[in-house]
Amino acid sequence: MDINYILEKYEPLIYYHIHKMNLWKQFPAYRDDMLQEGRMAIWKAFETYKDKDNVGAYINTTIRNALYD
Repeated sequence: MDINYILEKYEPLIYYHIHKMNLWKQFPAYRDDMLQEGRMAIWKAFETYKDKDNVGAYINTTIRNALYD
């Protein structure tokens, strides 16, 4: 799998977690930073997870953890 495909496929999860945690309203000045942090989490998950075909759940968890931190 290609990393660009992975980024496009899982980027909606970034928005999901940002809205779920209500971060858009709490920190409106940091929206671009939150999106970039989520993208970096996707990249990290893709690079570190062994089974590239079943990486979705790990990406979800990694995005959530990155945004909480």
